[in-house]
Amino acid sequence: MKKWWIGLAAGLLLAGCASAGPAEPARPPERFEAVGRLRCQGLEAQITLRRDGYDTFSFDSPQGLRGLHLTLDHSFVLMEYAGLERRFTRGSLPENAAAELILSALDRAQEKGVGEKGEVPGEAFLLELEPDSGNILKLSIPDHGLVLEVQGFRKLEETA
Repeated sequence: MKKWWIGLAAGLLLAGCASAGPAEPARPPERFEAVGRLRCQGLEAQITLRRDGYDTFSFDSPQGLRGLHLTLDHSFVLMEYAGLERRFTRGSLPENAAAELILSALDRAQEKGVGEKGEVPGEAFLLELEPDSGNILKLSIPDHGLVLEVQGFRKLEETA
């Protein structure tokens, strides 16, 4: 009987003493709309980024870029401005174009579940997320002088 009490006491004292494994890293949602301020190599712009099947960057400022929309798919880029459209292949964009850098960092964070730090191939980035929701707060790519500070964020509903 004494051994039974010792076993029970040991079981109660030791149960749950193991540290929990690392928490699952937060992931940004796959479908969202983010409004924010983009700073990149001297340019400062107010943009809306929408990821909803296609990736669309819409510029609200500065005045010279107001109304510019870039829509990216895996194979093409559509640029719309002042009633004009130009379509070209995605491969013709430079790898260090701000849109490519932002999308590469977000894709990597969604794949790997990188909560706060991650890498774009050959490039370091810092992604700040709200821990519970995964909402994007800020994306920095220091090697390219790129900072996206998100001022408004909303998840988009999944379509059937």
